[in-house]
Amino acid sequence: MNKLEELKNWEKKGSNFSKGIELCKKHNIRLDLVNGVFLEGSTKGNKRLLMQILAAEIKALSPIVKTTANARSTEEINAILKERFGMRSRYPNVNLAKAPDWIKLMFSETLAKWDEAIELHDDKLFAAKTDEERFAVMNELMNAVEANDAAHAELRHFNDTGEILGRHPNYSDFIKKEPRDPEHELEKTFRAMDPVKLKQKQMNLRSQISKAKSFLEKEPENEEKKDKLADLVAQEKLVTEILSEA
Repeated sequence: MNKLEELKNWEKKGSNFSKGIELCKKHNIRLDLVNGVFLEGSTKGNKRLLMQILAAEIKALSPIVKTTANARSTEEINAILKERFGMRSRYPNVNLAKAPDWIKLMFSETLAKWDEAIELHDDKLFAAKTDEERFAVMNELMNAVEANDAAHAELRHFNDTGEILGRHPNYSDFIKKEPRDPEHELEKTFRAMDPVKLKQKQMNLRSQISKAKSFLEKEPENEEKKDKLADLVAQEKLVTEILSEA
């Protein structure tokens, strides 16, 4: 594997900071930074600077052939779409039709920032003529990738917990306007109860669950009672989890 292939492979596999430093040492790339500022470790600024340097190195070594989305095969495009946009398989517990506005916004953010990253990488980066221009594009590209990753983190958290994480740095004002999540408020209420009262609540819920199940044995098609039972079971599960943490 030659120098260009190694650098492209590094970029393709996630641009690991330590591996990037090894490549710089191996190929004598900006040893002044390797033996200077990069000794501070894998900080956000160092990661970005390393990506900019090696992206410029890849550009300098690459043949002058513009690669765009139009040049990709249908199979490659489909693979990208499946990997990036297969939201149903990726987040099976997220129902966008019923999800909070915040989650819908995060879904849109993943698509928008991915499109932005593709345009920056495939068009603007290849069009840049100087290191200064390339560094500027790489800054924009890193911002787009980080925003995309942050949006996916929000979707993963909601998929796994059913709760809003609300930490995307680009939308701090929006999350303050989101309506309260009733289930979250209920959890806060339970956590505020002392252990004795919480244990009493658990026993009371179990009694209500037992009665609801007995009722449904007689009237199994009663949808209102089914919904009530599901709510009681969810509350009992939450109370039990909180008690187990004590």
